[in-house]
Amino acid sequence: MSRIHRTNKYDLMGLLREELKNKSLLQIHTQDNLMTTQLKEVSAAGFTTDLDISDGKKLSFTIFSENGKANFFSRRKKGVADSIGTLFNLPDSITITQRRVHPRLTTAPDYPFFCHGRFRNGKNYHFAIDNLSCGGCGLIAHQAFSELKVANLYLKQAILNLGAYGEIIVDLAIKNIYSPPCFGRDSRVEYRISCQFIFRHEDDKQRMEDLMLELTINEKRKKRVMPESGHYNDKNDADARR
Repeated sequence: MSRIHRTNKYDLMGLLREELKNKSLLQIHTQDNLMTTQLKEVSAAGFTTDLDISDGKKLSFTIFSENGKANFFSRRKKGVADSIGTLFNLPDSITITQRRVHPRLTTAPDYPFFCHGRFRNGKNYHFAIDNLSCGGCGLIAHQAFSELKVANLYLKQAILNLGAYGEIIVDLAIKNIYSPPCFGRDSRVEYRISCQFIFRHEDDKQRMEDLMLELTINEKRKKRVMPESGHYNDKNDADARR
């Protein structure tokens, strides 16, 4: 996890407006209660919730977003008659705790990427790549490997086969191995492996960053496809080309 501390007023407003747009969960910690709501409005005057809170003391707030949480303190704005809830002062600062520095993109099944190489004992392995980020990847194995049970395991010179994007050789630090429960007679056992990249060359790191940028742009283009007609939104495409 990483922590970011914001104090600039316009950064704070922008962050709160983004969470308002995303309809993120907001928790308010009072002396006696823990209340859950959402942001209703954000402006230079402060932010509004739909809860009627008469407590004038400094309160603790936590916003839960997709990538982590944001913590800050504020108090009810004095001398304001609230018509749609409670208006609070903009906080002096917000501390953001991010779950993941690098956002991950699910690649399977649209991109049939895979990872292969050899364990230290010479045994070959071949894993499907389920998700990818600039800093690591998620792998899927359909059989158990005793070699993966070693603590603090590193896979040296693993080859990431990225289809038309070529290959990148990296060292993989195994962070977690999980086998989700499977149901039904035809269910296949899966082992999900979380890995961190240790790049052998700076050029390879740059290639991965360029690849993630291109894949992210491709995913945004797909989201512009109109569901009924199956065609791209021409207006969005025109805007993107400007």
